[in-house]
Amino acid sequence: MAGSLRLGFAAALLVASLATPVDAQRPDTTLIADTTGVAATPSIQTPVQPADTLGSQSAGPVSPFGAFLRALAVPGWGHASVGAYGRGAFYVLVDGGTGWMLFKTVTFLRRARELERSRTNDVLRDLQSQGVTNPDSIDAALEDDAGVVGVRRLVAAREQQLEDWIALTAFFFLLEGADAYVSAHLAGFPQPVASLRADHRVELGVRIPLRLPR
Repeated sequence: MAGSLRLGFAAALLVASLATPVDAQRPDTTLIADTTGVAATPSIQTPVQPADTLGSQSAGPVSPFGAFLRALAVPGWGHASVGAYGRGAFYVLVDGGTGWMLFKTVTFLRRARELERSRTNDVLRDLQSQGVTNPDSIDAALEDDAGVVGVRRLVAAREQQLEDWIALTAFFFLLEGADAYVSAHLAGFPQPVASLRADHRVELGVRIPLRLPR
């Protein structure tokens, strides 16, 4: 009788174990509460794109062609628009100096031509008073007159000086535009970095960022 009870009790336990699922096999339907009190939401992380440091550094305040036009319009404006104030001041002084010398040369040339006309008219009046009307004789008399010859040489020298100053002014005019164009290209690059070492030596370096194609 006791053996039958033991056998029945063991069978009942076996049936109960088969009917009831093990805790480890049950699906976990319990929601884990967020300790902060806010419902947890899935987060989607987007990849962070690297900053375009090269584009931001190469872009200057104005375009190179714009700086070129500004330099041709007003002396020093092209360099000032890209922050190169020292170079702009240099070209302002150069343009002012060449412009002043060009103005003085034009004034001297005008005075020399007025003097030539005055001296030529004096010789023509003398020839007219003498009754000389032959054109060849008049030309010969003008070429033999020392005053007329000296004034004509002065006019030729002033004309040569005017050509030289015009060429020099045009050269610096175009040089300023080209320099402003290049300065606008270099405006976006980092400035040289100076560092003082322990032995009181200064090292200069320039960092140029480059982007390699992938």
